[in-house]
Amino acid sequence: AEAEPDDDLVCVLDAASTDADSDSIDYTFTWTVEGSTYSDATTTTWTGDTVPAADTAESEVWTCSVTPYDAEDLGEDGSATATIGCFADDDGDGVCDDEDVCPGFDDNLDLDGEGTPDGCDPDLVLYLPFDEGSGSTVADAAGNGHVGSITGATWTTGLMGSALEFDGSADYVDLGDILGSTWMPLSVCAWIYLDGSTGGPIFVSDDCSSKYCGFAMETSALMTGDSTGHGSNDRTSLGGFGSPSSASWTHMCGVFASRTDMTAYFDGADVGGSYSGTSTSMGYTTASAVIGIKQTYSLHYFTGIIDELRVYDRELSQAEVEALATP
Repeated sequence: AEAEPDDDLVCVLDAASTDADSDSIDYTFTWTVEGSTYSDATTTTWTGDTVPAADTAESEVWTCSVTPYDAEDLGEDGSATATIGCFADDDGDGVCDDEDVCPGFDDNLDLDGEGTPDGCDPDLVLYLPFDEGSGSTVADAAGNGHVGSITGATWTTGLMGSALEFDGSADYVDLGDILGSTWMPLSVCAWIYLDGSTGGPIFVSDDCSSKYCGFAMETSALMTGDSTGHGSNDRTSLGGFGSPSSASWTHMCGVFASRTDMTAYFDGADVGGSYSGTSTSMGYTTASAVIGIKQTYSLHYFTGIIDELRVYDRELSQAEVEALATP
């Protein structure tokens, strides 16, 4: 049961014990709080025992145990437990405000399992759960204030809540220049659903025209570009690992430890691949970060559904990738 924080805790016997010899019965009421004995536990007779509200605190777990005694033998214990509620829980995550690690965000949401709630993870540059379900924008849930503008893509049912569906023709999300000079190591992860398609560009850090810029994760490649042109000497790519399965949800992560040290994961497994391209640097521009589009030398669009997209300003470990790949 849950108790209001300004209420006394009252332990009441539902029914009296019976004694074979018809002896009178006394009852010992013992209170524990968070597993420790409450110092003012009392012995009394029918019908109850009380802990004043002033002795309780938010989120504490209290247990009252009652033992009957007929002056000769102890009877079988009975017990009940109550959890003290919050005076305030403004973000509704079930953690009282005075104990909130990440005010304004869900303290229970730590999908990468590294110990910091996602809303306060300093390395989580962007987190789009796509749970708006309607409207023309998507909001960052990592606490950085980023907002993406939707063009063409439509709302649909996702793996978790809602998601965005891209039809492969002029559908994308524009996030603005949110990365600035955020350099490697970096990681990008998302849940994707390919319905008979090969997918395409999932996340591109710089929406450059006629140039390879920044970094990008596509369903069949990871890439960094030097922002000077669109030849093979202007990029370094990891490819040759195939594409995710069609007609099912796949969790994909691209980990960019350096320009020549990239790892692609499908459902938490390293899928290998091989490198191509000979660029010697990665270069950013002031172009927008985008989802679902890449226009290096011609327009390419994503076909399928994207949900739960994340960008980290660090290299995720395989264990963290595996944690994110567990829905």
